[in-house]
Amino acid sequence: MSSTLGCNGQAMLLTSRSLLVVVFLAWILLGPLLLEFPSNSYAGSIRPQTPPPKLQPEKMYSTQTAPSRIQIANPKNGSTITDPYPILRVTADTRYNHVQVFVNNRTDYQTYAAKEEGNGHWSLDMSGLLLPGRNNITAIATFYHISLKPSLYSNSTIPSFYLPSNNTEGWVSSKIHLDLVVPPPVISSPVEGDKIQIGGVTRPIITGTVDQHYVYVGLSVNMLKTNTSVTQTIGEYYNDSVPQNGTGYWSVKLPNVDLLRPGMQKITVWIPFVNLIGEPIVKIFGKPIFVGFICGDRIIVMHPHFCSN
Repeated sequence: MSSTLGCNGQAMLLTSRSLLVVVFLAWILLGPLLLEFPSNSYAGSIRPQTPPPKLQPEKMYSTQTAPSRIQIANPKNGSTITDPYPILRVTADTRYNHVQVFVNNRTDYQTYAAKEEGNGHWSLDMSGLLLPGRNNITAIATFYHISLKPSLYSNSTIPSFYLPSNNTEGWVSSKIHLDLVVPPPVISSPVEGDKIQIGGVTRPIITGTVDQHYVYVGLSVNMLKTNTSVTQTIGEYYNDSVPQNGTGYWSVKLPNVDLLRPGMQKITVWIPFVNLIGEPIVKIFGKPIFVGFICGDRIIVMHPHFCSN
């Protein structure tokens, strides 16, 4: 019996050793493969994650500015215009029910209510609002309760720019600047140095041109007294407004021929530019010319008397 137990013990020992050998060999063959899989039961349904994309530093904090809800579409910002009567056109979000326009070309501001044209479009006739040179224009769109909405004709001159009051429910603004250039008028006839006969029924005729946007020019004729050091005005024969004919051409025949005196004359022409409120009056001068008035065929540069009939 002891021999039987001994045999059984040897067999169990052999079996354990054999099992260890089998397990060891299996681990050598299959171990690396088993380590590649997750240890949880959902390993078969999980896909390997791709690494997150690298962000470029210059784009990490970039933001896009929302488009403005108001824009002055015409005239263009920074433009130079010759038309003193442009139509200001503004587009704004349709939630706003009032557009106020500020014009600054002096030391104060003029404010005007724009006209609503529907679908967020507004306009303002700028006739008489601009002055030669730099003009700054600001349009502000606001929403007012119907009982607080300003009148369409709420135009005024104010000492400084202001923003909408607390009566509004939000506002947006757009600002531009432009330069108004006024082409100076021109004297076409006579020309510099001409000798013009006066006396009897002879009356000098002065002609010229002006930009068609301006309906008339200012014209003056002054007699000069000349010596070696200074030229002085000793009499003004004519100073008046001369209308143009619609094409820019103007002409005038000097009146009171009996009052014209022979001698050197200075003829000056200008555009009297007046804004809507009547001041200031800006004169845009053309190039003056110097001519001589003579009696008959005789050239008289200096003569104290009138031409005799």
